[in-house]
Amino acid sequence: MSAITGVDYFNNFYSPGVAPYSGTYQVLSSGLFGGNLVVGGQAYSYVGVLTKNADQIQFVYFTGIPAIAVTPCVGERVK
Repeated sequence: MSAITGVDYFNNFYSPGVAPYSGTYQVLSSGLFGGNLVVGGQAYSYVGVLTKNADQIQFVYFTGIPAIAVTPCVGERVK
């Protein structure tokens, strides 16, 4: 597992604002990235793909049962 951190500039639950997120990721058997995040104190699972020569990850995180997509995100590699 590796760490992922960033900022969700739209927060969650449809309320505008800025909320930092942090969590872990791993490469899944499907070749996608997946893991768990905490955004604004709320836990989510997520799945995503690497793009732009592995310098960017695009992912969506989920909450609820059944899982409901909450926010699509794009993360850039910090060099």
